[in-house]
Amino acid sequence: MLTVIAKGKKIEEALKITNEGVAEALGGLPKNKLDCPNIAATALHKAIKNYKEKNKLIENKEIEIKECTIREKDIDSKSRANLSPEEVRRYLRQIIIPEIRGEGQEKLLNSKIFIKAKKVEMISLLLFYCAAMGIGEIYYNTDDENNSLEKSIINHAKDINPELKIEKSSGVENLDIEIFFGSPNYIEKLIDNKKTETNNKIYAVIGNWKGFITSKMPSKNITSEINSKEIIKEGLVLSSSFSSSFAATQVIKKIIGFGEISEKPYYFNLWNMSFGEQINLQVNDKNKKQNLNNKSCLIVGCGGLGTPAAFILSQLGIGKLGLVDDDTVELSNLNRQILHSTSKIGKEKVFSAKKNLEKLFPAVKVNSYNTRFNEKNASDLLESYDIVIDGLDNLNTRYILNDKIQKTNIPYIHAGALALYGQVTTIIPNRTPCFECIFPENIRNTRALSCSETGILGPVTGLMASIQVAEALKILNSNKGSLEGKLLFVDLTINYIQKMEIELDKNCKYKDE
Repeated sequence: MLTVIAKGKKIEEALKITNEGVAEALGGLPKNKLDCPNIAATALHKAIKNYKEKNKLIENKEIEIKECTIREKDIDSKSRANLSPEEVRRYLRQIIIPEIRGEGQEKLLNSKIFIKAKKVEMISLLLFYCAAMGIGEIYYNTDDENNSLEKSIINHAKDINPELKIEKSSGVENLDIEIFFGSPNYIEKLIDNKKTETNNKIYAVIGNWKGFITSKMPSKNITSEINSKEIIKEGLVLSSSFSSSFAATQVIKKIIGFGEISEKPYYFNLWNMSFGEQINLQVNDKNKKQNLNNKSCLIVGCGGLGTPAAFILSQLGIGKLGLVDDDTVELSNLNRQILHSTSKIGKEKVFSAKKNLEKLFPAVKVNSYNTRFNEKNASDLLESYDIVIDGLDNLNTRYILNDKIQKTNIPYIHAGALALYGQVTTIIPNRTPCFECIFPENIRNTRALSCSETGILGPVTGLMASIQVAEALKILNSNKGSLEGKLLFVDLTINYIQKMEIELDKNCKYKDE
């Protein structure tokens, strides 16, 4: 995201950019705050190398770095492998990631996984992302009878990618990955019935707002740390969404064979936004029974971030949901934009998302705005909503959004995602640094790399959206987010999630408003 400082520079000049330079562009951050690979200068150097390798267009070192959009015709033979033209179009945004490419996509298409959970709604995002990314055979088993919600979820997963096999089954042989998903007590029962342990397992243990992921069989004393005396729907939905997205990335890394896999339990606490092998698991949720029926949220952008955010909010029972986008559904969207599906290709995104949400959650009230968010319509779009979730993919529109929310005093949850990286922060007018404090105006007219150039792995956006919704829920109910004045960085290549403090720019033009 921050490599926009390289735009217009020659290759030789770009390769001289250092972490100190990135820190300066961020407004004078300490260099030691830049150890996360998605903002470090080394990531820029790697991106340049990958760009040269993938496109083989840069032979002269004097050529400038310019905007480009990678399309099907630009994909070289190594990235295509044995994929059909339609498969290249469908998985384009992930096969341009160097760790995946065509060979990795072929592995996914030839793979077979099994998911065991108590209820299908707990693993809905996991099913959607595994289908979206092209896992060839997806089997699942739940304790549910075939209820209407399960049928709707499975039908939607099949429509995301009709070429795959998605079936309910009590057991399957020759699996690449098995995923066990549920509460501590549920996982303990499954462990008691397992006689052998292999290295193709993923365990997702969830509680209210918290849980952990591991590829090794957890012990009972570990699962007890996640137990909750009382099940809270909101906390459980958010834990399920986060764990589904996190587990999906681990599935892909295991099958293809890249990045780090969590053998030790990787804990998360969405209440205080703590992540790692040793964290504070306490949840001080005073407003346990949280009512969202009278709350509203506007999601600007119905793509990789906006669609999972809309799904989770609908699952939580948000009173009113607004969706803003002027784009239409394309085949290349479907590796990550999980509210869209194959049958909706060519349809307006806001109507595709609204239609699928209403099928999954008939009680949800969705307002769709088939328009681009801009300076002229921003105030009208914002006026009837309590909070805004950023699902945008460009800087200029984010500056417009930032300006309008500062003037209308509406809380705003920003997120961005590229490849396997992401970032999230909570912006509250007159209380926290604004978007321009973090990304100064001197980069307003530049353009950050997008997923059309660097690629994006679908569940990364789901994980970021889970964090956005968790923050939105806390603000809607208690007026206090865990990421106020903090920027959360995510690198799912190495399972790194870390917060850093951000400060109000002393010259911020909104500080006295």
